[in-house]
Amino acid sequence: MRCPLLFLFSLVPLIFHAKEDVLFSDETNNSKIANLNVYVDGGTFGLINSLFINVETYVASSKSNKLNVYLRGSYGHVIFFSGGSGTSSFVNNTKTGVGAITLLTGKKNHHFDSSSGIFFRDGSILPFLDLGYRFQKLNGGVIFRGKIGFLGVGLGIGYSF
Repeated sequence: MRCPLLFLFSLVPLIFHAKEDVLFSDETNNSKIANLNVYVDGGTFGLINSLFINVETYVASSKSNKLNVYLRGSYGHVIFFSGGSGTSSFVNNTKTGVGAITLLTGKKNHHFDSSSGIFFRDGSILPFLDLGYRFQKLNGGVIFRGKIGFLGVGLGIGYSF
């Protein structure tokens, strides 16, 4: 489990130092964007419940500033119920980590939010996908998030610095 995490974190400096990317620019538009998003979100599908603390760091924006890219790290709990039999290895409440790339696209404070990556649980690495709506001022302030994904339909709230 340590190797995938180390690999993900080793990519962070490469992404931050990529200056000549065709899709992204480091012009004055980026100086207005908050560098850190912190929020809590939870979701459920009835048999699956999740609760995460999320931290996103700003990476880059498109030249038009309508597409913004963030790296996301999450830590929390995912509980899979086995219908009351108690035989599932996922019934117990174990800690879960997520590593993902988040894309925000939209105008002003209203954004389509898409996160994809992997989540780690009990030594397993599984795919992760969240899609939804996010109310967020890109230069900082309150974050409100509605989502649907592999870990349920849910809501989130936080702050952008």
